[in-house]
Amino acid sequence: RAPAGARRNYVLLPPRTPAPAGAVCVARNDDAALYVLDQELWDAHRVLQPANSNGRPMYAVSRDILFRRPAAFESLPIIDIKTYLRPTDDSSDR
Repeated sequence: RAPAGARRNYVLLPPRTPAPAGAVCVARNDDAALYVLDQELWDAHRVLQPANSNGRPMYAVSRDILFRRPAAFESLPIIDIKTYLRPTDDSSDR
């Protein structure tokens, strides 16, 4: 159920249930039928895009780095973390 005062636009019903007054069926299968009450709001919702992750570029790894091509290490600021890591006593167990 929608919160009190919320504007309802979508109605999900069993497929053989009559459509609500003024509603348009936008999807139907053997289990359910989806009805829309406000076509303009439906159109507006259909063009919405999910929010982007602002951190996504941080995780992008170029193919040059991924495949350890020497030119990549000369042209990009790279921190070789292996230089700073020291094996611990239990590292041989991994």
